[in-house]
Amino acid sequence: MEETRVNAAGPTPRYYHNTHIVNDKLYLWGGDQPGLPQLHNSPEKLKLSSVVDVIQLPTGEWETVATTGNPPLGIRGYASTVMNQQILFFGGSCNHDDCRHNSLFSLSLVDFKWTKLSPTSMLQGPMLKAYCGMAGLRINGEDYLLVVGGVGPMANNRPYQTEAEYSDKGLQGFVRTNEHHYYKLSTGKWVSPSAISPGQPRYLFTMSSLNDNTVILFGGNTPNGISNTVYVGTCTESSITWQKLVPESIEVPLGHYGHASVLINEEELMIVGGVGTSDCWIFNLYTRWWKQILLPKTVTGRYDHSLSIWKQGGGKGVSVIVFGGLNKDYLPLSYPEIIELERFSGNHSQVKRVGALSLSEQPLMMIGSEYGQPIPQSYSRSPSHTPYPSPQSSSSSVPQLLHQLEVEKERHRKESSELAEANDQLREELAIISQQKKLLGIKLEHMADENQHNKRELNEKDEIDKQRPLELKE
Repeated sequence: MEETRVNAAGPTPRYYHNTHIVNDKLYLWGGDQPGLPQLHNSPEKLKLSSVVDVIQLPTGEWETVATTGNPPLGIRGYASTVMNQQILFFGGSCNHDDCRHNSLFSLSLVDFKWTKLSPTSMLQGPMLKAYCGMAGLRINGEDYLLVVGGVGPMANNRPYQTEAEYSDKGLQGFVRTNEHHYYKLSTGKWVSPSAISPGQPRYLFTMSSLNDNTVILFGGNTPNGISNTVYVGTCTESSITWQKLVPESIEVPLGHYGHASVLINEEELMIVGGVGTSDCWIFNLYTRWWKQILLPKTVTGRYDHSLSIWKQGGGKGVSVIVFGGLNKDYLPLSYPEIIELERFSGNHSQVKRVGALSLSEQPLMMIGSEYGQPIPQSYSRSPSHTPYPSPQSSSSSVPQLLHQLEVEKERHRKESSELAEANDQLREELAIISQQKKLLGIKLEHMADENQHNKRELNEKDEIDKQRPLELKE
């Protein structure tokens, strides 16, 4: 029987982690956190990696649950997904030197027992790496894991996959990749599917399962810069075909990496934050339309964090839980934020409310009112989990939001003004072209008249020449 204790203060700040929600519970394991030794293994690291933090979402109460078995060594920058009442963990960093892993572990959500499915090995599976993507699939009645991309050390690593690309551009001693691997759960074997149009090597991107055989990939750090491209991958037992979704909207996000994303329904992908960014966007996969969502910087101003989707029962709607990451001052965060969504007619989602999860035994409350309205001054967090050093951080989100709105309005005004100027310039250029066309037409008419005149003169000259012999004869 696992040991469980209530953690009133909530988990420690962390980043390079993932969170997953199953049955109204949010599960958090690993990540870079205070006190994590920079060692391959140690009693202190084992202590940190042998517990899972769980939040009861309806009450906001955190619990720390002890696990059994041997946990993964790749505690930060791992990839993970949920399948069949278990969380599966692949790869990751040991938090020392250039040590990376390609091991695969499962954690049962029934008895919190670790099981090693595939060891770290130079003989099988993907390269030793971190910051890759993993998604669960079900193809022809079989469960698969798809592992894509990532970055790992150039030395002492697995042989490269034949069809994959590898690039060390901008990296020192590491290489990014776009390699693809399946892990078939029923056989416990790694296989290499054929990848069609796989895109560039990348890491610190996001990938999610859309349905049994389809995944959505966004962003990442590539050899050609930071990507803002959305790809949809269609999977069979032996191949993956990637299609680039070209946006139809005028506004699109900048490139993102170190961001977090989540499918909020079967049509829309939400992205939040990232390195050098502090924004939120929703992309409709069918209309291919990006829409920017204005949220407080306390929510979006972070990177290497996690997003999880909470589909509440009883018609209570859908919420997104934002947890952890680093802020603009490189400080790790721990407090969870919640974004409550509502669906409008026309299959378009919008933010209804945004706030913080209560860390007490009181029922979960949305701190704040309808989005865009002032947040009450009573809004506060536990002092030990302050997002920024400033003591005014709990009330600074409103001025920041208002400033952001003003900046956005000014940007739209400037863009409209520039567009109007461009339209005026275009009209002037079209008028000049029209005038030039008109003058050219007149010139052509004059040339035609001149040609006709010259032709008549030649004809008259020919007639005169014909008459001359007759005149001489007479």
